[in-house]
Amino acid sequence: MESAPADEPEAREPARERSFLSELPGLLLAALVVAVLIKTFVVQPFYIPSGSM
Repeated sequence: MESAPADEPEAREPARERSFLSELPGLLLAALVVAVLIKTFVVQPFYIPSGSM
């Protein structure tokens, strides 16, 4: 097997399809959706005005 010569740069991966800045809105939206779902179905307190409590 032959290795690449030292003076030849390694083949670089193609440019990223999506950079961090282009993924940021999607990540923020996903985090918001998860936060709303958790708040709605898991931890949101309710006040029930009744004399039995």
